[in-house]
Amino acid sequence: MLEGSAGGSNGAALAQMQSAKLINRGEDGRGGTTLGETYSILVEKVGIQTSEARTASDVARATLNQSIAMRESASGVNMDEEAANLIRFQMSYQAASQVISTAQRLFDTLINSVGR
Repeated sequence: MLEGSAGGSNGAALAQMQSAKLINRGEDGRGGTTLGETYSILVEKVGIQTSEARTASDVARATLNQSIAMRESASGVNMDEEAANLIRFQMSYQAASQVISTAQRLFDTLINSVGR
């Protein structure tokens, strides 16, 4: 058997430890906090830091979404407008090529009539 276990002294010692101010005691052995109080303080700090981290994450996510929306609105391309411009440019190109073709035929006709 272990020493002190027969009379329940181990249980009594554990019970005393629960209320003993063991942590953060001064050099004179006074003051301090109990294990339960220290645990409560630790849980409170972790909870506060978790809440702050969630808030910071939410703010960062909202800022990111806003930045993406602003970028898209500034550089957004209207596909219908781009398609209409493409058709207009294609028609302009075709008209220019017909002008060049007509000018070439006129030039050829002129050269042939002078050369005879």
